[in-house]
Amino acid sequence: MRLKKLFPLCCFLIAESAFPQAYFGLNHVSMDYHQPDASTSTLGESDPPLNIIRLDEDSQYVEDLVVELNEQGLNPDGDPWESGDVVDHPSFFPRYPSIINIDEHLTGMSIKLGYAFSNWVSVETRFGFGTSSKILEGYSEIPSTQNINVPNEDPIGSGIPINPDDGATTIVRITDVTPADAEFLPKYTLGGYFRFGGQLRGERWISPYLLLGYTRGNFDVTASSGTGGGTFSSHSSGVGINFKMPWLESSAFNVEYMDQFSDGPVDISTVSVGFEYFIN
Repeated sequence: MRLKKLFPLCCFLIAESAFPQAYFGLNHVSMDYHQPDASTSTLGESDPPLNIIRLDEDSQYVEDLVVELNEQGLNPDGDPWESGDVVDHPSFFPRYPSIINIDEHLTGMSIKLGYAFSNWVSVETRFGFGTSSKILEGYSEIPSTQNINVPNEDPIGSGIPINPDDGATTIVRITDVTPADAEFLPKYTLGGYFRFGGQLRGERWISPYLLLGYTRGNFDVTASSGTGGGTFSSHSSGVGINFKMPWLESSAFNVEYMDQFSDGPVDISTVSVGFEYFIN
């Protein structure tokens, strides 16, 4: 709706100074990515299945699990569950992701193709891609499995009978969950924009401009679950300045700031520098 209201203004400015001209450009982009309240990645309930969970890890997960077990009842010895107990269970207990803020500085490149209808109005399409990635420490989880032999009469002090044959031993899989890092990287951005200003016809050496448009982008986190990253769409706005480069005809040095994503769960702003070449 916001862009539709610009159409009459664009028609007026085009009629006032019609002088069509195509251009293209390449920019290096510095990006600030902010995503509040993102949930981290946890392993699924059957990935892998557990035979026994030992509650000896000093973590929020163990504290939550002890609370949940005590709500369900006492341990096999008739005492409240506590850290250090062993739980016999065929699969994971429900796991709870952590909530974090993702604040990262990323870099990328942007290619633009534009068409100026006049000195004042242009349309542009842009395609961007990432050139750097970041590591989100502890965002994901991996299983750490150990197989041990335990006798039936004393299965590692649990009091839980494992093998019905007296004196027999059995292999018990103990699986712990270990935090793991995940890679975070921008995959692509794609946008369409109106640009007001920025042309360097005649004797002009400098030309500021305003950008209004729409951007879609994908930011990938290499983890099996969690809400970090994703595909987002948003209205976008920005300002920039073109400086004529006298040593290269029909070209300009470009500096720009854009509020690229602000409508959804992320805030992404960019600062870019690059060049434009005008096709006469």
